[in-house]
Amino acid sequence: MSNLNNQENNDEASTHRSNKDMSKPEQEIPAQYLVQIQEMIHNAMTPFVDEMKEGSQKHKIEHSNKSSRTHPYKKPSHHEESVHSSNAENKLNRKFKKQLVIQGSTFKNFKELGPKEFYGDKGAISAVRWIEEIESIVIISKCTEIEKIQYSSHNFKGEALEWWNTLIMSKGRETMYQMKWEEFKELVLRKFSPMHELDLIQIKFLKLKVEGTNLKEYNTKFHKYCRLVPHLVIPESNKVTRYIWGLPREIRDMVRSNLPQTADSAMELAGYLMNGLIRNQEEDKNDKGTKLRKRKQRKAKKRRKGLLNIQD
Repeated sequence: MSNLNNQENNDEASTHRSNKDMSKPEQEIPAQYLVQIQEMIHNAMTPFVDEMKEGSQKHKIEHSNKSSRTHPYKKPSHHEESVHSSNAENKLNRKFKKQLVIQGSTFKNFKELGPKEFYGDKGAISAVRWIEEIESIVIISKCTEIEKIQYSSHNFKGEALEWWNTLIMSKGRETMYQMKWEEFKELVLRKFSPMHELDLIQIKFLKLKVEGTNLKEYNTKFHKYCRLVPHLVIPESNKVTRYIWGLPREIRDMVRSNLPQTADSAMELAGYLMNGLIRNQEEDKNDKGTKLRKRKQRKAKKRRKGLLNIQD
């Protein structure tokens, strides 16, 4: 009985001490000890982290090898390596020959279309016509941008060739062949279209009119001057105004009153009205001829009557 009482007393005492200890505030660990503890934990965990990374990388490599090949790796023999290399060389040679054939056929097609040689000594109109012809040829032969410059400049002769060679020496062949087609055309026209000749063309264009009823010739000349001096017909409204100005007065006001928005629509309307004007003129001519014949017939009758009266 006494032992039981002692044990109960001891339990109560220990419980009292624990409650007393819990009621005491916790002591804070100094900062320097915290840093040392963190370093010790990091050093202890580093080997385990490295082993985990290496294991995951090995697992990925093994998985990729299993998925990429179904059979175990077998080192190719010397004969297989030589055959493989020869096949690769043959493939490259065929590809290179194919490129040569394509380029050769392009230049062959270009030459078969008969591009004219350009000397640059016949003025602005000759330069514009050569540019138009050579442009249609490079489009039909399906030349690349570089080939357009290479093949077109191949047709330079005389003064034009000397000018082109000078540009190549000063700027470099690669630079000249890398330019855009529009830049090449502008370069040629600026060189071989003298300013004084362009001034004369501009004056002729401003005085251009329909001669008689030959509207077709007027349209042809109008298009030619538009290509030579494009600044006079830009924007489209200026082109329409310039075209209407050169029409005959019999149809000029009728075309203007319809307010055409483009030169093509003005040309179409002018052609329709010109056909009507020609038809009216022919009818008037026929009517005048008929009246003249009738007048002559009346005069002849009067003379015959006069002769009959004299005889009587």
